[in-house]
Amino acid sequence: MIRLKNERGFMLPLTMVVSILILSLIIHSIFLLDSERHFYQSAHAVFQLRQLRENAFSELGRAVKEKTLPEKGSFHYDGTGTVTFTVVSDGAEKVINLLLKSSDRSQTDQVVFDPETARITRWQEAILP
Repeated sequence: MIRLKNERGFMLPLTMVVSILILSLIIHSIFLLDSERHFYQSAHAVFQLRQLRENAFSELGRAVKEKTLPEKGSFHYDGTGTVTFTVVSDGAEKVINLLLKSSDRSQTDQVVFDPETARITRWQEAILP
C-alpha cells in the first residue's frame, strides 16, 4: 500500500483552505449586500427629490398661470418632504429658487417660468446656495 500522507498532516491544511474559502465567500457576500443597500438608498433619495421637484413645478406653474404666486412659500408633501420656494426675479421671466428637502437629502434648484404662458423655460438642478 502506498500512503500519500498521514491523516493528521493532510487534514489540517485542507481544513484551513476550505475555511478560508468559505470565509472569503461570506465576506464577499456581505460587501455585495452593503453595496446594494447603499445603491437602493441613493436611488430612493433621488426618486424622492424628483417627485418633489415635479410636484412643485406643477403647483408653481398653476400659481404663475393664475397670477397668485407669493414672494415666498412652501409646499408640504406627506411622506415625501418639503419644497420651500423664493421668487428671485419677477420681471419678464419669473426666476424661482427651490429648496427640496426629503427625509435624508436636500437640494437647491432654480426654475424659470415664462409668465405669459406659465411654462418652464429652463431649470437647473443641484445648484449651490
